[in-house]
Amino acid sequence: MVFKSLIGAACAGLVLSSFSGNAAPLNYDEYLDGDIVNNSTLFLDVGTNIIKGNVTNPSQGETDFDKFDVLFPGSVLVEKIAITVDSYSVQYPSWFEYQLDFGSSIYSIDIIGDGFYESAVGERRAGLYYVGLNSFPDNVNADYEISIVVSAVPLPAAAWLFISAIAGLAGAKRLSRSKGSA
Repeated sequence: MVFKSLIGAACAGLVLSSFSGNAAPLNYDEYLDGDIVNNSTLFLDVGTNIIKGNVTNPSQGETDFDKFDVLFPGSVLVEKIAITVDSYSVQYPSWFEYQLDFGSSIYSIDIIGDGFYESAVGERRAGLYYVGLNSFPDNVNADYEISIVVSAVPLPAAAWLFISAIAGLAGAKRLSRSKGSA
């Protein structure tokens, strides 16, 4: 009886762990949800997560960096990160960058004008150390939309092999009991 309970708990745990908590991608808009301050943390989920905002750097005044950390509900596959920039001035933010882990390489996309910029990632992650957009040089005023595409990591083949092995052991035990009672 205990053996059957263990099998049931293991199977339920594996199935539940393959699903995301709320299964809703983030749709964050600075104009509606508040300014993204330096080192904010955003929680993303499986799907296309959208972060919209604005960076400014007046010639006199405070610089606006939109740099944030990213957390996921579990280990996921980050497929791509893209940004669309639409500037209201002659100046553009000079770079958009992301870092996968603390201390790892920083990936940077040079922004040379309005338009769409994309970077294929293809890495399995539980989070991104940071994603950021600068507001250099002076007199930048640009809207942006960052798209982070995330997919669920399928249950590994080893897990399915483990489940079938446990089921096989349960069947063998039942068969030996039925032969022993006959």
